[in-house]
Amino acid sequence: MGPTARPPAEHIEVIVHCPADQAESVAAAVYRAGERATALLFGATPVRFPLDLSIVDCHADAA
Repeated sequence: MGPTARPPAEHIEVIVHCPADQAESVAAAVYRAGERATALLFGATPVRFPLDLSIVDCHADAA
């Protein structure tokens, strides 16, 4: 890599299938799990690990 090249970004997907009426609470639980995992692995860090959540009926519609 040259001096201005950037390393490839990490991309991890988690797909959860659940009843539609539980989607919001499941999404909140996944978000909390991500925050907890960050704290366990890295402690207090100014580095942010973005977590984008999408609630969709079809995987193709996910952002």
